[in-house]
Amino acid sequence: MSDVPPYNIPSLFVDTKLHWLRLPTRMPDGTVYVGTSPNNGRPLYVMPEDLPGFHQWEYAMRCAPKQTFGGYNDWRIPTEEELNMLYHHRDTIGGFADGWYWSSKELWSSSAWRQHFADGTLTTGGKIYGSYRVRCVRSG
Repeated sequence: MSDVPPYNIPSLFVDTKLHWLRLPTRMPDGTVYVGTSPNNGRPLYVMPEDLPGFHQWEYAMRCAPKQTFGGYNDWRIPTEEELNMLYHHRDTIGGFADGWYWSSKELWSSSAWRQHFADGTLTTGGKIYGSYRVRCVRSG
């Protein structure tokens, strides 16, 4: 359990709308419930697959909200902290590549945070010149 960040309960979570669930849990609509967002305290769901291809940050930020999956259309790029949750649950969620993924958090106008899913490295990447993978999330 040492690889689980302190903001995430490692095995069970209860919400007023959810029964006790093991984390992560594949939901009937095809999404994966990964726990509580450390940013807004709401249930966090992730798509089971990456968006196709590699994307510059600006394009990814415009593209994510246009996605429709599981009957929902409020998808977005995960925050830095949410992306780290996905990294720690990557094997159970499934479908992640051993490469860089964008977060929605900007450092400067020209860079944003990204995480490498082979080793967990969290650093910034150029928003214009960097093209990385995207996995969309939504808050319930």
